[in-house]
Amino acid sequence: MEKKQNTRGVLMVLAAALLWSSNAPFVRWISLDAVPLAGIRSIIAAVVLLPFLRPRQIKINRYFFGFLACFLAITFGIILALKTTSAAIA
Repeated sequence: MEKKQNTRGVLMVLAAALLWSSNAPFVRWISLDAVPLAGIRSIIAAVVLLPFLRPRQIKINRYFFGFLACFLAITFGIILALKTTSAAIA
């Protein structure tokens, strides 16, 4: 049983690594500006992660809004870096 869970975890990490590494070519290929592209990327992430959401555990306070601001900043920064530099540098 434990070996099956270990294999599943390894496969999930491998899938995440493949998706992360395929990010740069797709960002460079799409001709949108950084802001709409970051928004589309966030919407896709929200749809994928929605089944794992636990609404009762979310506490909307100043830390929640700080998290949202940091998420926005890092997403926008990654997209902007990939758009303006080569993927190896970003």
